[in-house]
Amino acid sequence: MFLLFIGCASCFSQGWSSGRFIIANDTIPYEKIDYGKYGLAHIYVTMYEQSEANVAMVTKAAECLKPYTTLYHTLYYFIGVPKTYTIRQREMLFSEFAKHITSGDDVTERTYLSLNFDTDYSGKYVRELIAGQAVTKIARIHNDIKPATICGSLIWDGPKKQK
Repeated sequence: MFLLFIGCASCFSQGWSSGRFIIANDTIPYEKIDYGKYGLAHIYVTMYEQSEANVAMVTKAAECLKPYTTLYHTLYYFIGVPKTYTIRQREMLFSEFAKHITSGDDVTERTYLSLNFDTDYSGKYVRELIAGQAVTKIARIHNDIKPATICGSLIWDGPKKQK
């Protein structure tokens, strides 16, 4: 399945990569689909509990994005959260990861986060945003994300499908 995703992602995106984020001595793997070659306007972060039901999340997302030809200025991140994490740990993970990915040179005051969660993990980040400790604004939050519902949370009215 991993090789299928690599092949699928590489044929339509500007870049695909895997990475690791370290928090509290834990290494959390993530996947990234990059359409940000020409600058960034939107960063989609999809976080979900690591489970058998969510194994297909990234593959399904790649299938959904494949027919779109005008996806620019966008990054997609997919993070499986360990089952053992409490809600507080999940909020900390999201907050630290969001600050990490929004600290790059391509992120401006016009860059927004769109968040997709199985359960809302944004509480800590929102409190930090209000307190001025985080700077990248949240465009929207979708909860109850599953592989079967991920497509509607990755596409907006802007891109046009190939004819």
